[in-house]
Amino acid sequence: MPTKTKQTQVDRLYEHLQHYSITRLDALNTLGIFELSARVGELEKKYNVRVRRENIQVTNRFDESVTVTKYFGILEPGQLL
Repeated sequence: MPTKTKQTQVDRLYEHLQHYSITRLDALNTLGIFELSARVGELEKKYNVRVRRENIQVTNRFDESVTVTKYFGILEPGQLL
């Protein structure tokens, strides 16, 4: 019987970013990733790509405006940001 290889957090994140954007809270809830920025760095090294990112304003549970990073889109080598 062939053994199934478990997909890593980096691999799950790579697949996700090909179709969707993600924030740190999304990563925890949907992919089980707690340290998103670390996984993004690992993804960029492993796949030799750049992940687009932008800072966005959101409202937290205390009705305060806070800045979070949203990651979206994978850029292959040579593509402009």
